[in-house]
Amino acid sequence: APTESARTAVERTAPEPRVAANRSLASQGVLFRRSGPQLSVETIGPQRIVLNRDAKYRVVMQNSGDTPAREVKVTVHVPAWADVVSASPSLGSAPLPASRTGGALEWIVSELDSQTEAVLELTLLPKESRPLELGVQWSSAPIRSHVSVEVQEPKLVLNVKGPKEVEYGARAIYELTFEN
Repeated sequence: APTESARTAVERTAPEPRVAANRSLASQGVLFRRSGPQLSVETIGPQRIVLNRDAKYRVVMQNSGDTPAREVKVTVHVPAWADVVSASPSLGSAPLPASRTGGALEWIVSELDSQTEAVLELTLLPKESRPLELGVQWSSAPIRSHVSVEVQEPKLVLNVKGPKEVEYGARAIYELTFEN
């Protein structure tokens, strides 16, 4: 049986950090700055497998960010002609698909701490002599942030000093004073 292994990394694209954002945030009017988790998923296993023999794969999810990832869902799409023999997660749950014959296997992790990883051990049994294409995708809950901003109401007071009545065409001097 072939024993050649492959390690393929697929990383979620994130916007590059802005260098200027770290400089004097308050002077730029930034009220808060929050970064999210940085998830990456690797699928590790043999590149060649034998028909009707178990093939073991590892799906490794890493959070290299400084923020925990919440409500993480990793979906492994297995072809209909391959059986899912077992799925054993180091964290969270990964119930086998109802039919066990192909379909989507969902691995749910309620929280993945920052700078940690979790592993899903997956055993598949190919039933046809075709390329086994595993599709892996993942998502996590969006980061929620809030800030309190003080709202002020101006209380302007206008004082007018000068004569109460002026005859038409006559000149009058008034002094206007504004207070807050």
